[in-house]
Amino acid sequence: MNESKINWFLYIPLYALFFAFLLFQSRGFSEAQDNPISLMNLNRFIGISSSIIFILGFFLMKEKINISIPITLKFYSIYLVIGIISTILFSEWLLYSFWKLAEIFAVFIFSVYVWNLSYRSPIVASIFYERIVDFFKFLLIATVLNIIFLPGSAIQPPVSSREAFLPFQFICIVPQINPNSLGLLSAVVLFISLIRFLKLSDKKIMSSNLIWMLFAFLLLIFAQSRTSILSLFIALCLSILLFRKLHFIMKGLMYLLLILSIYLYLPYIVLYLKRGSPETLIMTMSGRTTMWDFAMDYFWKSDLINKILGSGFAISNRLILQRYMSEASTLHSDYIDALISTGITGLVFLSLFLVFNLYKTTLCTLKNKSNSVYIELFGVSIILTLRTITGPTISFLSFFLPLFLIIPIYLSRMNQFLQKLESPIENK
Repeated sequence: MNESKINWFLYIPLYALFFAFLLFQSRGFSEAQDNPISLMNLNRFIGISSSIIFILGFFLMKEKINISIPITLKFYSIYLVIGIISTILFSEWLLYSFWKLAEIFAVFIFSVYVWNLSYRSPIVASIFYERIVDFFKFLLIATVLNIIFLPGSAIQPPVSSREAFLPFQFICIVPQINPNSLGLLSAVVLFISLIRFLKLSDKKIMSSNLIWMLFAFLLLIFAQSRTSILSLFIALCLSILLFRKLHFIMKGLMYLLLILSIYLYLPYIVLYLKRGSPETLIMTMSGRTTMWDFAMDYFWKSDLINKILGSGFAISNRLILQRYMSEASTLHSDYIDALISTGITGLVFLSLFLVFNLYKTTLCTLKNKSNSVYIELFGVSIILTLRTITGPTISFLSFFLPLFLIIPIYLSRMNQFLQKLESPIENK
């Protein structure tokens, strides 16, 4: 089954989600309290609602719904249920908590939707995966357009430009993309393009991937996102090691070149990564550990039931930030955010999702080293998983949640497809 055989309207829930991501102006928590729905976030409300309604209607028209989703997604569904329980019992603002739950529910139910669509045609999962990657590329192009037409806003100094190796960094204004998200978008596109380039297939495909590699690399460098660079570095080191299509001599040369480059340019690398920040700011991970200390203090002082189930999905996190810090929207760690929102129980199931996803992708990659698709999914999983430590990736809605949730589906359908090819009974 190719893409042309998929009815165009089946893409509606995905494009509705994309529309929801295109925020044109950020809002503080106090603004959200005064006016929950405004022109600033109307497209998010329309996109999320449309996606959920379409998918629910699709399921109602189906005679049979396949709910035997991969175990990783089952863990995430339990995280959602715990979020609902925490909200009903403890949320100080039910509307806000339920809306934040609706945002991630829309992405989760979309993954179940793709699971059902790909039941008879495993390639459908790969097609939706590709559309998400295309959306990432669209966001990178949007950033470049911002740099060209809105340079005064899209090119900004880092935390401290006094001694920074690069005295400016890129952001996207329309739509809103902060440097950390821009860095991760670039890292994912760069990694995927590199793996596809190394397949050494059609020359046009290789040229296209080479262009995207260079494009994403430049944006990654100028976004100055340290987490994204480190995540990409680790993913590349592990993926190259497993890439069977590369001769071991070529792998050795690549590692040698990498080590020599780090040795020769170490002072410049350190200067770049510091971004001109004082040592105290670097030691606190740009202030993240301060937020985490406030959150953990709140957690330890809460009642036992709140430690187990959380203190109200998303709202408790915002109240902590409002009380102690600023108008930041999250605690900049999926683990801390999950712990406060859904307690130890929610954190456990969110962690199980991450652990099992890495375990499954690693296991499948080791069994199918000659298949570059598995290498790609393995590397992308590493990049996204490392991001969860220092930024909101799966605990709340983010650009990366649809990609993260579709990976287990793509992986499962790939296995199903290969098993069908290898089965002597099926081939008769």
